[in-house]
Amino acid sequence: PRLALATGMLLALLEAWRHQVFIFFWFLGLPLLSWLRGPAQRSLVIGEARLELEGARRFGRSLVLPRARIERIEIGRSGPYQLFQRALLIRQVGGGTEATLVGISPLQAQFVNGGLQRWLSGSD
Repeated sequence: PRLALATGMLLALLEAWRHQVFIFFWFLGLPLLSWLRGPAQRSLVIGEARLELEGARRFGRSLVLPRARIERIEIGRSGPYQLFQRALLIRQVGGGTEATLVGISPLQAQFVNGGLQRWLSGSD
């Protein structure tokens, strides 16, 4: 079904380009293309003084956050490119936000969030 949907999407984009309504399909197509790509393979590595999100950036690059740069960690919703799925949101001191572990269940989110809250507060 994903291959047929991707083919249909490509044909629709070509027709939209030909009829100059490409912008409409661009905004609707990005979340759909994210779904077609499938779930991203991400992992969370908790070090003593830093948190490493493997595969959190484009093309599988890792994101390393020192504990001092993390303001808080909470359960929330990801952005429109991940179809507003449940995610762990890492709020940084400078004002940036990273959504990680997008699409996890409520039970998984509570479990991981509890461990990260203990890690963030420094109590083991």
